[in-house]
Amino acid sequence: MMPADEICRVEIFFDLYNIYAHIRNKGLKLDYLEMVNRLAEGRQITAKFVFDAYEQHGFDPSRRVHEKLRHNGFILILRPYDPNKKKQKGVDSRLTLEMYKRARDDMYDIALMITGDGDFVPVCEDVQALGKKVEVAAFDGMTSFELKKVADRYHDLRTVSFPMPTKNSNYMQPEVSY
Repeated sequence: MMPADEICRVEIFFDLYNIYAHIRNKGLKLDYLEMVNRLAEGRQITAKFVFDAYEQHGFDPSRRVHEKLRHNGFILILRPYDPNKKKQKGVDSRLTLEMYKRARDDMYDIALMITGDGDFVPVCEDVQALGKKVEVAAFDGMTSFELKKVADRYHDLRTVSFPMPTKNSNYMQPEVSY
């Protein structure tokens, strides 16, 4: 257990597609850098990892987003997109491996995962067994019950990042700023 006056080191493990798919389907925009800073709540962020896929051949629609994230200090770990299966390949396993290795090497005190994917429950338990805390941030309606249950703390992005506009509201989401 850390002394109360010791600085808490937070590392971000962001499953980009998991969150992006939700905001795209809702027609929303989200400032990822602001979201991460709000989730950290003033704690020291020692690394911000983003895990995603990229198109190997032809036009990559994620290229611009990836460039903006990189420009804002995010470390991108990208895996090739599988056009035959029309899905990401190896992204979740890379996030799992990176999160566990960095916990084992004592690189952080808190893993802040931005995902709702229940496949990450085992790595959360393994990281906690190493004495680390795990926080999960996602949109409430798209978060695995098991992932919420295993997390030391859960952040609902509807209330943490920006108010979510209703279909009839005049509220404008801020432009995406990575």
